[in-house]
Amino acid sequence: MTKTGAQDEQIEKTRQQILKSLRRLETSVKKTAGLQVNPAQLSDDDLEAWEGLMSRFARTVDLFVSKLLRLKIVKHEPGFRGSTRDFLNIAEKLGFVDSAEKWLELKELRNRQAHDYEDEDLSGLFVAIRSAAPAVLGIVRFL
Repeated sequence: MTKTGAQDEQIEKTRQQILKSLRRLETSVKKTAGLQVNPAQLSDDDLEAWEGLMSRFARTVDLFVSKLLRLKIVKHEPGFRGSTRDFLNIAEKLGFVDSAEKWLELKELRNRQAHDYEDEDLSGLFVAIRSAAPAVLGIVRFL
């Protein structure tokens, strides 16, 4: 298999992973619709639904930014190296994303959710992730 063929195969495999992740993220968005955001008032099942949303959001953002975009950019520009910001700027120039800044914000939100927070912080994080989820679900058009 040629190098380009192997890259295309890896891109397609990652694309399929993202499509699966998007379906699961969409399920979690629906499960959390209408739920309270105050962790102190949540049942265990509702808290689990929120945690599922946060986990699926993080996984989808990671797969798209850290895996698919990097694969596509390295295929397009084999010698390119740089930070996440650099990759997102190139991705925007190549039309792989609409806005590098928006994806930096989504990546930062993904990073915020990786830390333990007090209940008040979690409420805001729940709202922020649920509000950002449509932007992540919209990546399907870039796949």
